[in-house]
Amino acid sequence: MLVIIAVMGYSRSHNLCKFQQLLTMFFRSCGLASKGYDLLNSLGICMNQRWVYAAVEHLAETKRITLRADITHYPWFGSHDNLNRKNKVFEQRLDNQSSFDSGTAGTIYVVKDPSAPRLSLPPVREKIHHGSLKRLTYVDIVTKDAQASERIFARAVHRVLSILVDAPDFAFSTYEGNSSSIFSPPAPMQQLPTGPEYATNAYMLRTIHQEEATYEGNLRVLAEWERQLKFDTSEKRKYLALSVVIIWIGDQLTSSRLRGLQKFRCEDINSYERLSHLLPHFGWFHLEVALHSNYHSQFWGNTSGRTLAFAAELLNRRGLNSTSVQGLFHHNMEELLVHLGTASFRDVWCKIAGVERLSLLRDKEPDDLYQLAVRIVDEYASTNAIRMHRSRAEEVPDVLMGQAILFNKDYLDYLDIHMSIKSGDVGALEDQLPRLFFRFLGGKNTNYQHEVLGLMHAIQYEWTDDLK
Repeated sequence: MLVIIAVMGYSRSHNLCKFQQLLTMFFRSCGLASKGYDLLNSLGICMNQRWVYAAVEHLAETKRITLRADITHYPWFGSHDNLNRKNKVFEQRLDNQSSFDSGTAGTIYVVKDPSAPRLSLPPVREKIHHGSLKRLTYVDIVTKDAQASERIFARAVHRVLSILVDAPDFAFSTYEGNSSSIFSPPAPMQQLPTGPEYATNAYMLRTIHQEEATYEGNLRVLAEWERQLKFDTSEKRKYLALSVVIIWIGDQLTSSRLRGLQKFRCEDINSYERLSHLLPHFGWFHLEVALHSNYHSQFWGNTSGRTLAFAAELLNRRGLNSTSVQGLFHHNMEELLVHLGTASFRDVWCKIAGVERLSLLRDKEPDDLYQLAVRIVDEYASTNAIRMHRSRAEEVPDVLMGQAILFNKDYLDYLDIHMSIKSGDVGALEDQLPRLFFRFLGGKNTNYQHEVLGLMHAIQYEWTDDLK
């Protein structure tokens, strides 16, 4: 009835089109083809395609004005990454061919947290200079891991308990001891504040037809972002060179290209030309993608053993035979790890408690469940468990058990990183840095090995308190 009334009003006057405008923006977000707009507009259900272009441009320009106002009052940082676009035509002619092209999309993040300080370039530059003269040693990394191990263990025990209470068979909502404090998560190490007053606003910049895989491409991309942000005058560039620290996020390739530009231009005439105002940093999402590739190379194996390949075939998961940064590999690999890890730990719960199904654990007290969770982590998902398994003098070593213990341990570390990113516990992420460094070092992933090592060194020596 609402659609019929709206169409009747629109047929009498094109000024009666609020409902059609709302539907049109929804169709735009769904990627409706141009022919679809023509059909629906002829039926009076949505606006025409010309209106769509004008409306989107108007919304974008309004947001750009808001962005330029926000970056003058609040701390902000940015990111960019490459994008690939396939232009498909339905009727190919000499002047109308399908094409595959590359571009770059950028985003500015405005931090409106009242406790977030605005960074000043002179003290940051001085601290980075003095910190670069110091070295982070192997002993420092091992010491940091030892200091964080107790906290990581406590979070691992909570994850194991969560895997149990989330099981449908356990029915946690009707469990008598569900109000016990042992089911509460450990206190966060350094939790980012949440709420409306702490919300981070993201503004998309205008996508540009420029690749960013090369040094020259990144220079042109940065120049375009400055033009869109109105930093294209001499006074604004002087302001960037003398006063501002801009943290710029990207994948490992982007961050390494920006650092390379700073290195190549280190003897240029002024701070702006030397790009001293930029502080490149890798994105944690990209690190998660690198972790998936690392786990894939370690645990994939073949379908004859109890490996990821066996689980993928059993669950009928396709497209996981080789790692890829395109398509749905990241999503599918994450699902496979979660499903396999959950099944593994629920199986361990049954084994260590001597029961056939998880519902029989409802008879145990909360303290007993907690002690079982501690035993599971200590005996089936820890470095100590791996060491004890390898030290057993057996004529025929249990290879499958050793592989399962190793997977359980690595899965708990991965879960800690993944959930800490989602919840904003940056202290927990810092606890995981030494283990990430050793994983990438052992997996011969030199790019992220250097990224994680550089981050640990920066936190230890190079960054001011406000920057950290």
